[in-house]
Amino acid sequence: MLQISEKDFRHLAKYSSKCFEEYKKSKDDNLWFGVEYKTTAYDINIYDTNYYGNRNDGMVVCVAYQCEGSKEKGWSANWSEGKVLWEIKK
Repeated sequence: MLQISEKDFRHLAKYSSKCFEEYKKSKDDNLWFGVEYKTTAYDINIYDTNYYGNRNDGMVVCVAYQCEGSKEKGWSANWSEGKVLWEIKK
């Protein structure tokens, strides 16, 4: 599991709430958003468990993945470790 500070967690959760508004307007069941915070970038994935993953329990889940690289050379998400920011019943 991705280890991040409580302050970074709160920042990402706040940003993801804006992403969730875009997700709700979209007809897509799996959306990705990128955000740079301090010297790190994160990919945020919001998805419906009825269509993605192995749960099929009617939840919308938001997971943050830390990116490797740099702003100058480009970012690449490390999908081996993620941090669930929130889950909402659909």
